[in-house]
Amino acid sequence: MVLCLGLGIGCMLRGAVSSDQEKLAQANTDFAFKLLQELVREQPGKNIFISPYSISTVLQMVRNGAAGETKTELDRVLGTTNFAPANLAQAYAEIANSLKKGSTNTVLDIANSIWFAPNVQLKPEFAALNREVYGATVGPLDFTDPRSSGIVNAWASQNTHGKIAEVVRGPLSGLTGALIVNAVYFKGMWASRFDPVKTKDRAFKLVGGKEKQVPMMENSGEFAYFDTGAYQIIRLPYQDRRLGMYILLPSVEGRVAKLSGEMDGARWRTNLLAGLNDKSGRIILPHFTLEYEAELNRPLSTLGVNHAFKGDAAFTGISEESLFIERIKQKTFVKVDEEGSEAAAVSSLKLFIKRAGPRDQPFTMIVDRPFLCVISDQETGSILFLGMVQDPG
Repeated sequence: MVLCLGLGIGCMLRGAVSSDQEKLAQANTDFAFKLLQELVREQPGKNIFISPYSISTVLQMVRNGAAGETKTELDRVLGTTNFAPANLAQAYAEIANSLKKGSTNTVLDIANSIWFAPNVQLKPEFAALNREVYGATVGPLDFTDPRSSGIVNAWASQNTHGKIAEVVRGPLSGLTGALIVNAVYFKGMWASRFDPVKTKDRAFKLVGGKEKQVPMMENSGEFAYFDTGAYQIIRLPYQDRRLGMYILLPSVEGRVAKLSGEMDGARWRTNLLAGLNDKSGRIILPHFTLEYEAELNRPLSTLGVNHAFKGDAAFTGISEESLFIERIKQKTFVKVDEEGSEAAAVSSLKLFIKRAGPRDQPFTMIVDRPFLCVISDQETGSILFLGMVQDPG
């Protein structure tokens, strides 16, 4: 099982930090560990790699159009209860701009988009907020057109440098009212690269006690490091020194799920990050390349988002149409080797239109020509009598 807690995104913000920006960064971290725990519970023993930043972004975007209990539940799970929509958007923009500007020696691309069905009119305030502050591309798209999935997938591929090439398969349902998508792409070289000459196959202990030989990299130097006794944590910085990969290693085999279950935002900030100190040492780390995909309706429902997925969802700030979240999912990619790391994520949130059932319309049936008649048993489906009447005599 690979348990990778992101690439330092949202964990290290330099310079002046507004109180809203700091609160949102903390809320995002709290949400990250809660979501991870749910996925670990759902997929025991499996590799998991998510971008909490990407997921929280699409949820924050749709939250800005939520009302009533729908908004309350989203706020409770995201930790954004005390944010007005404009303040939440501004805090998001501050974090996104800080990340982009701070990544001088790495590539960090963040993109948002909203596609909506031609028959759906987005409310001007919602469209403007997402366009102007979240930097989202906003425009109509006929989801029933077989070409629509290609448009969305091309956008995802372009904004992840080809790493996430398929987000949706179409044509989508005619009930699709809107699609909110976030893409994150990262590529960074280690500040201190691993020497390929030192890479060699070593035994890696799998869950259940088995072992397999995998390529292991080795590096020595001074790293931010902390040993709690229960586990070790190390930070491997990228060239800009701002972004880094944290590796947490339990001291007892098979305890990584327990470690993830004990983690939360407060413990991460106060017990772990605060405990890191520069120390000389050696790190041996496997190569790994993962592609991961998860549908998030169920884990988010477990965390407390329920109304948003139901027909009584209140997204009145988005459109006059009755909308609810039909599906939210994420696809990710990560590669770690001697040179550095490359990672990408696309989160997609699909809003469906709730349609009232068709009204009964009066009909006219004039049996003025030959007809069939059937007498059958409704429970078993047996046809007892079958006839064709050509002359009713």
